[in-house]
Amino acid sequence: MKERILKLARKVARSPKEREHAVVVFEDGSEAWVRGSWRATAIPLYSPAHGRAIAVIHTHPVPRETPSLADLRTLITMSRMRAPAYLATVYRVDGEALVTLYTATRALSPHEAEAVLLGALEYERLHLETGFNRLASEKQAREQHELLKFVGITVERYRLML
Repeated sequence: MKERILKLARKVARSPKEREHAVVVFEDGSEAWVRGSWRATAIPLYSPAHGRAIAVIHTHPVPRETPSLADLRTLITMSRMRAPAYLATVYRVDGEALVTLYTATRALSPHEAEAVLLGALEYERLHLETGFNRLASEKQAREQHELLKFVGITVERYRLML
């Protein structure tokens, strides 16, 4: 599955940067390509014809070192429907796609989900108030990735040439 996700990440990275773009992979292997606005995309997590979403690969039009609150909610919801669940964020810069792959290896309990979302909320506020700050973002990434690892979500980063 990882190879397929990285292949799709390379494709979605070539999408225009003025909007978010996503690819959803369903249980039956089919794909849905979704185009959103410059700040959000509505991701279908279930299709009567194709089943549940097992992977979401989407662009971030601005640099981020960590998943957004919406990313985490999507991954947690998918993990409750089916595990493993995959969410990849893609940011394009200088002819490369920076891909972060989050894999929920099991369903998170309500308590774990709440802890993850509350932790992310603090950094969302920081980003809104101060804008992107590489040092704050690196600190957030370390802290958030440790918590994600503790609750069964793996984090992998890739640099793909376009």
